[in-house]
Amino acid sequence: MYETFYQLREKPFSILPDPDMIYWGRMHSMAFTMLEFGVLNNAGFTVITGEIGSGKTTLVRHLLRQLSSNLTVALISNSPRGAKSFWNGS
Repeated sequence: MYETFYQLREKPFSILPDPDMIYWGRMHSMAFTMLEFGVLNNAGFTVITGEIGSGKTTLVRHLLRQLSSNLTVALISNSPRGAKSFWNGS
């Protein structure tokens, strides 16, 4: 229904993060700028927070698509353990 009316190439409103379907609201643009700034300026960590479904993972995936292939990036997502056990390996 939506695809035909709006001439979309695929179904909208998927629960999966899709960097091709980013809503560039003011806060999304600001969060992306902060992520990009952190990577380009060799910040040790860059953190963005937000409600479930607000687009955090989509922004990160969009950023990862744009980075040079010779760059090494680590993504820690949904860490089930507390920060203390993350750092000391237990």
